[in-house]
Amino acid sequence: MEVPGEDPYLTGLYGLEYTRGLQEGEDPRYLQAVVTLKHWAAYSVENYEGVTRFQFNAIVSPYDIANTYFPAWKTSVVDGKAKGVMCSYNSVNGIPACSNHFLNNTLRGTWSFSGYVTSDSGAVACQVTGHHYVKTYEEAAADSITAGTDIDSGSVYQDHLITALGQGLIKESDIDNALYNTLKMRFELGLFDPIANQPYWHVPPSAVNTPASQALSLLASRQSIVLLQNNGNVLPFTKGKKVAVLGPHGNAQGDLLGNYIGEICPDGSFSCVTSPFTAINEANKDGSTVFFPGCDIKSNSTSGFEAAVTAAKGSDYVVLIMGINQSIEREALDRIDITLPGVQEEFVLSVLAVGKPTVLILINGGIIAIDRLKIVTPAIIEAFYPGYWGGVAIADVLFGNYNPGGKLPVTYYSTIYTNEIDFLDMNMTDSPGRGYRYYTGTPLWEFGYGLSYTTFQLNWTTLEALPSDLDNRNQLGAQYEVTVTNTGNVAGDEVVLAFMKPPQQLQQKLSLTYVPLKKQLFGFQRVHLNPKESIKLTFTLQVKNVALVNSEGDLVSAPGTYMIEFTNGVDQHLTTKLDLTGNL
Repeated sequence: MEVPGEDPYLTGLYGLEYTRGLQEGEDPRYLQAVVTLKHWAAYSVENYEGVTRFQFNAIVSPYDIANTYFPAWKTSVVDGKAKGVMCSYNSVNGIPACSNHFLNNTLRGTWSFSGYVTSDSGAVACQVTGHHYVKTYEEAAADSITAGTDIDSGSVYQDHLITALGQGLIKESDIDNALYNTLKMRFELGLFDPIANQPYWHVPPSAVNTPASQALSLLASRQSIVLLQNNGNVLPFTKGKKVAVLGPHGNAQGDLLGNYIGEICPDGSFSCVTSPFTAINEANKDGSTVFFPGCDIKSNSTSGFEAAVTAAKGSDYVVLIMGINQSIEREALDRIDITLPGVQEEFVLSVLAVGKPTVLILINGGIIAIDRLKIVTPAIIEAFYPGYWGGVAIADVLFGNYNPGGKLPVTYYSTIYTNEIDFLDMNMTDSPGRGYRYYTGTPLWEFGYGLSYTTFQLNWTTLEALPSDLDNRNQLGAQYEVTVTNTGNVAGDEVVLAFMKPPQQLQQKLSLTYVPLKKQLFGFQRVHLNPKESIKLTFTLQVKNVALVNSEGDLVSAPGTYMIEFTNGVDQHLTTKLDLTGNL
């Protein structure tokens, strides 16, 4: 729930734009805000098989550190200029993250990070109580501050740092350095300068919740929706019909928002959030819309089935809105099962048996494996936690007011995946592999998948102009031109994804003994096209995009023949060979 996807490149761009959007404002003299990226680093276990985040030791190979766990951080810190980092509860290769000199040396040494580092709440204390890495809080304070943790989000520094100084565990200069890093941020925010001419001190209430901001929020909700299945073109629905909205999320408000959201409505509730049922009812002009939950999120009660099934029988269309919420996934609560909880699947099957045109909409953060339902459900939409305007966005998609164009930022695994993987093992390449880059199994839907109400075609703009080779000393890279055409009858968005596929034999030559990297995203573009309209897209492949990581964690530019692919993630694929030349 706290990461935008599984791909390091995509996640890095997200961190980059998020950081710049928050830190950079209209006044170049000062930071608008200080971003604090979390959780540094290799943090993915909350509470799994009796191991909590306060005890977990992430054993991570140099390869996985360099190829998976660090790239998004590097992009956000180096390119985004993030000014804050939060070290995590877990240990990394036996050393608690907040005391890990390797992590700090990477940040401040290799990446020239110039901001501050804070611990997660209580993470310094965990070195004594959870990891048993040291015996005393004085040692924990000393290890953390000398490793570069400037702020303790807890009481260890407050209660034990001076004692540690008296015991000779740290020097006064260590404290001075931490103070410098933290106070520097306040100076960069302009907190010690006169405020008369600082625009960030004079933001009027009218600048909050503006129509433009609301429109952008609605657009984000619409664009994030992914159409996974639309057999027989069940969607979009025709307005003015009888619609039954069923399922535990059918009238959801707060559950649409995910977590860490602050105050949404003036009274502190979620009453101002438009639920899917309310939005569908309003959009279904001259029709009738009813709502029955049928079941709740995780109980085994079937007492609501009958009323919901009866409503389905009396309808023209059925909208099933199922999924999970923070009772299933949240901070400190990992899932061990990725299927629909409780009797939700049983309920969906009972409604599908009625035989009406039906769409299944999923509300969730982490993926939900719906192997059986994929086979028998006419239409499926992944809405994730769609935000404040999620209900309206869902209604817009159902009735064709908006043509969905989102793509999956994650691999959608089948039910058995959780039995194939040890989630305490941080190795990305252990069979069957993790993420689209390594997974050797057959997913329900692949990373980048997403349908539309229209059709698109990809073509090389000029076949003769395709680059065939690239010297690994070339700083300009290779350019590819792809023409995208809306071949259907509805305006819509298409996303073109660009991947590089390295040769497996070359990876073996680099002494890589893991499951080979299948492919890696290096670019994407989203475009809006009217029916029969075309557009030319240009992608630049840099030498760094075809660099490989060896077993020591070093980035290597390895000559060989690479495959370059451009795809919409569904049925359009353009591939070409590229010979990377030069020295290893």
